[in-house]
Amino acid sequence: MPYGNKSLHFGHIGGLFVHADVYARFLRDRIGTENVIFVSGTDCYGSPIEASFKNEKDKGYNGTIESYVMKNHKHQKETLRPMRLSRIYMRPLHLEGQVRFTRHYLMKYLLL
Repeated sequence: MPYGNKSLHFGHIGGLFVHADVYARFLRDRIGTENVIFVSGTDCYGSPIEASFKNEKDKGYNGTIESYVMKNHKHQKETLRPMRLSRIYMRPLHLEGQVRFTRHYLMKYLLL
């Protein structure tokens, strides 16, 4: 998953999302749409984010690291929208949001 510190580039699109999208479509064709969830997101942890955030702060950015990551996540999500990826759940992967997301799908699909 791409870090939440910058825009997506061709390597992300061609080297990450296209392959996953093709595989998700293949699986949906073979085992059914309701059985395949294509989950991706923005990695919100790690030194690349902290270094990039510090650099932006030095340039005058006055938001929090959370707002910085969310701004980049929204931009990444908008970049992917025209790619017409198959039903991708693009989430920012931070602890609280990921717990809610996981709980929702466990309850919906596994703990019927």
